[in-house]
Amino acid sequence: MIANPKEAYRCAATVLPRTRLARVLAAGLLCALSAGTSFAAGEAEVCEFKDAGRRRISGENPADLDCIRQRAMAGDAFQQFYLGLIQVGQVPGPVNLPEGVRVLSQVAKLNNRYSANAMVAIGRAYQRPDAAFRNDALAYQWFYLASQHTDFKGLGYPLPDQALSAALGAAQMQALEREARRLLQ
Repeated sequence: MIANPKEAYRCAATVLPRTRLARVLAAGLLCALSAGTSFAAGEAEVCEFKDAGRRRISGENPADLDCIRQRAMAGDAFQQFYLGLIQVGQVPGPVNLPEGVRVLSQVAKLNNRYSANAMVAIGRAYQRPDAAFRNDALAYQWFYLASQHTDFKGLGYPLPDQALSAALGAAQMQALEREARRLLQ
């Protein structure tokens, strides 16, 4: 046992090895946390982008797309959002509308810094000219939810375009606004 408590804070040979080990581990943990490193078990095997400092990460590059998917599956909120944007065709890469809307819906439900933009992206996906996927009612509901999100509330954004508002009518828009919250459940 150390007689003088001030000795416990000195990294010298006189300090007990266990105390020094505890200090080194605590300092390493603090350094890792300040650098944004996570110690979640699933993130230990997450990929790294090759030459990321010298080029732009792209959904058109198969290696980048695989890495984006891995990071999204590991819980990286930005990579989930970016993967959704790729899949709904708002960022270059392979388009898969149903999967993109599913991924963006999960991001929207998280209520994080990407949620409002994910809602807008879903609304735009439902406005695509693809006849099989187009749904004006769902597009309006997602735009309405985005406009009510804290990031956009009171800014008048994102408003659905006038053609969408005219196609739905005032009564249907009010009914859709009442039912919109169920999309986030």
